[in-house]
Amino acid sequence: MMKRGSEVPEISEVLKIKVDTVRYYQKSIYRKTHVRGQVQLMRLLLRLPSGNL
Repeated sequence: MMKRGSEVPEISEVLKIKVDTVRYYQKSIYRKTHVRGQVQLMRLLLRLPSGNL
């Protein structure tokens, strides 16, 4: 959903989880992928073959 450009509140609503939980997951993804934010994460995702998502 992040790759498609969905915002935190939208992700929260669709997944039926709290906004804070989405933010926690985002920070965890950033930490594990060694990126500093959504822009860097998107660059990383765009370099991956489409079958890996």
